[in-house]
Amino acid sequence: MSATISQKMISTYKMNFKFFVLFFLLSTGEIALPANLICRSPGFEISGLNRTDQFWLREYLDLTRIDTWSNGDADRLRQKIMTTDIFSSVEVSEPRDTKNCSVLISVTEKWTRIPVVRGAYGGGTPLLILGGYETNSFGRLLALGGEVRRYGTMAPGAFFFFKSPRAWQGRGLWGGEFWIDR
Repeated sequence: MSATISQKMISTYKMNFKFFVLFFLLSTGEIALPANLICRSPGFEISGLNRTDQFWLREYLDLTRIDTWSNGDADRLRQKIMTTDIFSSVEVSEPRDTKNCSVLISVTEKWTRIPVVRGAYGGGTPLLILGGYETNSFGRLLALGGEVRRYGTMAPGAFFFFKSPRAWQGRGLWGGEFWIDR
């Protein structure tokens, strides 16, 4: 009987000791992170934005929903930024420590205004097209553009368009066109 009581007492002490250690680690914040987890609640600093709206980029990347940072997250974030096709280079630095979990994102924007000048001659009728478009209008990855077309001696026609190629965090597309032909 005394052996049974001592076994129960030992198991009770072991259980209490486990709870004490767990409570101590939780209260001091010294719990080790899993092997691939670098930090929790990362902050993001974005540099190099001249024409792109920082709020739009944060929303597109869904940075508010990232509550942990693990190994490999930098590559995934870099790839998602590059899919916008408005940056020529992107660098994402891993946080240095678990206490100050700050992810630095450095980007270089590329030229997104494209002029359109085309001409053709066929069947005895010349064609002249002048216009341009911008793939990062208002810094929000909206494509806006227009062209004026002239066929031979006819009155010129015009074409205007707008498009959001990555609406709703990249999950949709919307746009419109307006043609004037005479």
